[in-house]
Amino acid sequence: MKQLLKRVLFGGAPWQAHATVGLRDPSRVTRIVLDGLGERRDVSCDHVPVSLRPLTIGLCLEASLAPETVLAAPLVLTLQDWDDSTQVRGRLMLRARQSIDLPSERHRLWICEVTGSTNRCLGPIQERAREGRDWWYRRKKKPNPYNFRMTPSALRALNVYYMRPRPVSLVCVIDGGSSDLFPMDLIGPVSSGQFLMALRSTSPAIPLMAHSRRLAVSALPATFKQAAYALGTHHDRMCVDWAALPFAVIASPEFGLPVPRDALLVRELEIQAVHTINSHTFFVTEVVRQTLMGEGLAFCHMAGPCVYARHIEVV
Repeated sequence: MKQLLKRVLFGGAPWQAHATVGLRDPSRVTRIVLDGLGERRDVSCDHVPVSLRPLTIGLCLEASLAPETVLAAPLVLTLQDWDDSTQVRGRLMLRARQSIDLPSERHRLWICEVTGSTNRCLGPIQERAREGRDWWYRRKKKPNPYNFRMTPSALRALNVYYMRPRPVSLVCVIDGGSSDLFPMDLIGPVSSGQFLMALRSTSPAIPLMAHSRRLAVSALPATFKQAAYALGTHHDRMCVDWAALPFAVIASPEFGLPVPRDALLVRELEIQAVHTINSHTFFVTEVVRQTLMGEGLAFCHMAGPCVYARHIEVV
């Protein structure tokens, strides 16, 4: 009876809001389409997280769109299975608040605040029960000074947004005698050619990144899960002991920055612009060199309920 009640209240999905999965091609699991600007647009490769408080998403759209049209439009992102457009998993409602320039004259990045969400992978009772459980666990945990709390509505929307898998990468930055190596998933390329990154503004790595202007971002295989999380807990030390890392490193081909030997892909980036947007610092970067390093399952974060609904194996 207890197990039955638990299943009714919480559903059969993994307990965690965001599960860790290994995927052969993360970009072809969930499609994201945009409604509200006339013809429906596929923006699967033209979105990026910008801020978590409030939850804000950047959309890379054609520069020919009239600003007053975008600002006035009720925008909706629909997340659906890549190979079956009838299988809708969730929706996000957005309002454009501003735009920022991109080096490409044909594109602009619109900064859109999430105003609502719908989760088709959980029922209303299960969604609220999970929120109550998470609230209780957060009360008992020691606060992390580098984290902040999101509102329940923003957490619900974030869980919908993570229905499209977010690959986890290691960011390496060195400036003089200071260095940092840490995992990120609030990143992504867009069709303008830029690679975009959002890092909470409390992060001690931001001044180092802004001064150095050069980064190596390594896409990780699923086998790096524990190593990546361990690096995240030491993110504030600003002096990496490269010899103590639990994996081998090699020099990146362009900048000579240390990157995991077993990375799947290494992007060497130059920072072009830095913006403070709500709770996060947002980096617009150019890919100077991209190097394919190997093949394998990519380490990704994905919404737990969607993982369960799609029968994707958790790693």
